[in-house]
Amino acid sequence: MKTPKPVADFDLKCRGTRRKIRVRVYRNRGNMWDGATKAGFPVHSGRAIVVDSGPKVADMFFSRGCLKSGVVAHESTHAASWLLRNAPCVRHFKQEEENLAFWVGEITRALISAFYERGFYE
Repeated sequence: MKTPKPVADFDLKCRGTRRKIRVRVYRNRGNMWDGATKAGFPVHSGRAIVVDSGPKVADMFFSRGCLKSGVVAHESTHAASWLLRNAPCVRHFKQEEENLAFWVGEITRALISAFYERGFYE
């Protein structure tokens, strides 16, 4: 089976960290599942996925029809958790909850901006 190509593939630029978050958006869920599986992350369900690919990289997989705010915020929370586990130097606040909230907001902001730039939102 041929590996489906994402309609977008980019590295997310978040202020305050050099850690890499790679984002791929596929035409539909089936293509997203196939793309994630071919990339070494076997999945068969879900509207979007965040995979911990090691201490320096996280991979985010989305399907084009599931770029709604709830899904983006949910996946941003997974990515923020990964970031806080793998880059303790990104903690800016004394309270863990505040660190998580900061990074969820920053990753969500960066994703929404990137999706607008690529024409996924009007």
